[in-house]
Amino acid sequence: MNLIDTQQNLESTIGDMVAHFVENPYAFFTEADAVIHLSQLILDDPYFGKTYKPLDNFETSLIHREYPTFFRFDDNNPTARLSPVSGARRGHSDLVILNPDLIQSHKAETITNRNVEDMVSWEYNPFEAVIEFKLDNIGWSRGRTEGVMAELGKLMLSDEAPLRYFVVLMRYTAPTTTRWDKYWPVVQEGAGRSILVNSLFAVNWISTRIGSEVFKYGAWLK
Repeated sequence: MNLIDTQQNLESTIGDMVAHFVENPYAFFTEADAVIHLSQLILDDPYFGKTYKPLDNFETSLIHREYPTFFRFDDNNPTARLSPVSGARRGHSDLVILNPDLIQSHKAETITNRNVEDMVSWEYNPFEAVIEFKLDNIGWSRGRTEGVMAELGKLMLSDEAPLRYFVVLMRYTAPTTTRWDKYWPVVQEGAGRSILVNSLFAVNWISTRIGSEVFKYGAWLK
């Protein structure tokens, strides 16, 4: 499958998950619920659901959760990839789709990426896609807004992934729109500036408005 077909299939699946959330705002209680739901939808796709064998003949799928990043960065200011001597930690991606070539050209333990020095170079992108999530139950706040900026920054650093997605699901239960009016412009600006990331914000208005809204930024196919 070429990159366009991969993107089309993946975005269709993300769309199905978001539509489910829009219709059923309490379908997912937690971020983990949403990640598991999307990973199962992706695995149900005939292409993404295939398993592959590493060099040592074990078997694994393309889809993995909490996969370590290949780089180190500062959580509070993720604007640069840092060297090992910096003392900075590596992060984890909520959901990744591995490149089949990565699996078939390395041993299984190497593919787990527990020791980044095992894969210091490659001839192709190790990922087909990386997806990060947020699920909020009240509304925007300073901390939540800073968390969104941090995730966008981490995705901007994820050079190994040709497709990068950030999916934010929100049940807006705050009693007024004050939080929204104050912080949403900041979130919009950050998402618009992160041009390498396809971000999506799905908001279910529980207390202050009727219905839901979905906002997209980046280079979605549709």
